[in-house]
Amino acid sequence: AARVGPDFAWWDRSQSRTPMPWTDEPGAGFTSGTPWLRLGADVGRRNVAAQLADPSSVLACYRRVIAARRSLPALQDGRLSLVRTTPPDVLAYRRRGDGGEALVVIAFGSSAVEIDLPRPASGGRWMALVGTDVEPAAPTADGRRLRLRGREGVVLVPARR
Repeated sequence: AARVGPDFAWWDRSQSRTPMPWTDEPGAGFTSGTPWLRLGADVGRRNVAAQLADPSSVLACYRRVIAARRSLPALQDGRLSLVRTTPPDVLAYRRRGDGGEALVVIAFGSSAVEIDLPRPASGGRWMALVGTDVEPAAPTADGRRLRLRGREGVVLVPARR
């Protein structure tokens, strides 16, 4: 707010913050009193309890992706290299290390997109390990192409032979 200047003296960060909504109960499970920051209007459906019960929630997505990262050493400390043959609204990169290999592909656009996949270093084809959707996009049967939904991300690993 200090960098915005004197024309915006009315603005501070508190106007864009809210207490963490844990439940849909009064006070959102955050307090039995009145919080000094207002609760969001959507705490009835956007709260931790609701997200824990929804396999397609942002919280469930984070948990899936974190579990995949913990299970695959290449995602923890592998060398990173960009895949430069993707459309402009797709980011793809490889992680390779002693613990294997992974290919991460993220579509930032709102429309579905299909991309060519590089081959895994070990040969063969890719398979989906985890994605932002509960059922992540899977490569074609030959492992050469991947069709992502808009704003979808997928972590691919070499298929076991």
